[in-house]
Amino acid sequence: METSSLITRWNLSSLQYETDVKKFKNQMGMVKEKLLEIEKESNLAVLRDSEVLKLSQLISHIESAESFYYCLTTEDIEPSQLTSVIGIISTLKSQVYSIVTNLEERVNEMNETQLTQWINNTKQMNLLAELVNNRKKNSKQEKMISNFSRETLSGL
Repeated sequence: METSSLITRWNLSSLQYETDVKKFKNQMGMVKEKLLEIEKESNLAVLRDSEVLKLSQLISHIESAESFYYCLTTEDIEPSQLTSVIGIISTLKSQVYSIVTNLEERVNEMNETQLTQWINNTKQMNLLAELVNNRKKNSKQEKMISNFSRETLSGL
């Protein structure tokens, strides 16, 4: 059986950045600025629908950037540029993680009425479902820890 020694090539001209790493970095710089704005807001209060929508869109941009990176790995690109690209993506993903963690904390602090009102005013269902599930999971973990502590202390 004969195997092909050709490397798979992607047509990157149809992508937003083509193979222009500088164009990519400029675009990701704008994403970072928008994330900083959202992060600042998330430190002050629970995010409004418009901010959650913007966050969702920025997450899509970052996922697209990650796909772009994987396509670049098959091209003849300077390794230092690839390192720079994945570094930018990692930084943005960390920023998103920080925002989502902060949002989860805010959601966990809400009472049922506040949570219901916020959910009704926010249309980003996928992100909401994830946050509510995490809230339930955290609540179960807290109960387990509390029960464990109570049982342990009662045995002393």
